[in-house]
Amino acid sequence: MRRFLARRLTHGAAVVLIAASLAFVLVHIAPGDPFSTLNNDQLDPRVVEAWRTAYGIDRPLPQQFYSFFRQLAVGNLGLSVSYGRPVSEVLARALPNTLLLMGVALLVSFTAGIAIGAWQAMHRDSVGDRVTGTTSLVIGSLPEFWLGLVLMVVFAEKLHWLPAGGMVDPLHNMLSTGGRIVDRIRHIVLPALTLGLLGTAAIARYQRAALLDVLPQDFIRTARAKGIAERWVVYRHGLRNALVPTIVLAGLSLPTLLGGAVFVETLYAWNGMGSLAAAAFFSRDYYLVLGAVLVGSVMVVVGGILTDVLHAVVDPRVRAR
Repeated sequence: MRRFLARRLTHGAAVVLIAASLAFVLVHIAPGDPFSTLNNDQLDPRVVEAWRTAYGIDRPLPQQFYSFFRQLAVGNLGLSVSYGRPVSEVLARALPNTLLLMGVALLVSFTAGIAIGAWQAMHRDSVGDRVTGTTSLVIGSLPEFWLGLVLMVVFAEKLHWLPAGGMVDPLHNMLSTGGRIVDRIRHIVLPALTLGLLGTAAIARYQRAALLDVLPQDFIRTARAKGIAERWVVYRHGLRNALVPTIVLAGLSLPTLLGGAVFVETLYAWNGMGSLAAAAFFSRDYYLVLGAVLVGSVMVVVGGILTDVLHAVVDPRVRAR
């Protein structure tokens, strides 16, 4: 296990460095810089050039590349031009919000997806199975921003059940402890549901196929021969074994969730890494974009490693290999 973790960590570090290098080159060759969006008609050009010199933007690209990775080696992500603070501080405030949103969305997608997939497998080729499968396919094909807009219009604008955006109510601090918890839950429902529904559709289809592969096996027939109720045969014996391949989707879902968070957080004014990275890109805040890319790539790599470890824990065959 130690050799496995060491090998995966080495590969993960290489992936993070490659992602950071590509992001560095792409943001620097894009038109403009952090100060090109300013109203230069009202600013002394010498001031703008002094800012470029202070942030090292006027230096050749190889020198900027070397300087960035030299600072990164000591844990310094640079200074954000937009916020005037270290990038690490800006990301530290946004990261917990994104982790909360992704965690709730992951919980929703796997809980609902596994339940729907198991129900479909129990009612294979029925009308309900076909309707549910078609609905899952349609939902899984929808873009995040379109699904988010539909949910916002229905539940916020038409029914007025949930807030349309933001993380908390303006009067959040004046509420009781229970009221604050309810307020946070009401604000996270729509963005988490938008991310979670897209994952639910894929997981349901994957879980249905995995369970259908397990049900014809000998140990399932033995359980049925003992007179165990069909529901218990499926959920206690079949689903338990069919869950093993589904665990792999947990790590594979992280890149999708991170990509979707950019649109969902921007749509719902959720102050997380997604909306932060989008704003940093449009303002050409180089170091903030690179910091977001680094944190995102680290999250994906760590998620993949945890998925492999969890897969080995629940499957003795993987652990033996």
